[in-house]
Amino acid sequence: MEGKTKSKDTLKKLYKTVEGSVNLITIYPERYTETIPKLLNILIEDEKMFGIYVSLNKPYKSLVEILKKEKVDASKLLIIDMISGTPEKRTDHKRCIYVDSPQNLTDLSITLSEAISALEERKKFVIIDSLSTFTLYNQDDPVIKFVHFLVTKMQVKNIKLILLTSKGDLSTELISTIAQFADNVTTIKGGES
Repeated sequence: MEGKTKSKDTLKKLYKTVEGSVNLITIYPERYTETIPKLLNILIEDEKMFGIYVSLNKPYKSLVEILKKEKVDASKLLIIDMISGTPEKRTDHKRCIYVDSPQNLTDLSITLSEAISALEERKKFVIIDSLSTFTLYNQDDPVIKFVHFLVTKMQVKNIKLILLTSKGDLSTELISTIAQFADNVTTIKGGES
């Protein structure tokens, strides 16, 4: 299913998908920051889901500040912070798990498995923010293998998976390959309200 989204209502329609669905969202850079809180509010408030948010773009502290400002209930999220780097830069918090580097896909796989098991809630989602950043630290083949592993795991466990990417950051070939794994492929264009 391909579509261009224009509003939060359109996001709601697209993401009232079945549990276990795989959703690839390409977001134009000028819409990236505003889209994430909207999407999280739909999942948390409207769909009453609990989630795991894998952050490769913002450290835990910055992300939580943004979510608080946008009135997103971060208590319903477990955040995996892959960008804070060294332990000196980290904040100790029970809703955050640190993985040392976006290059470490094996550690992320293990951490995600443990985090999914720790979330006792029935309706769960996982957001990867973003595939674009993975490709800065990894070659395409390991990223494709990781995404395939993740897709299979989420489908088996009936967990909604949302893969985010910034428009223009991934090669057409990589997007095409990853899109084959997705149930829904959506682009959020710039300049729309």
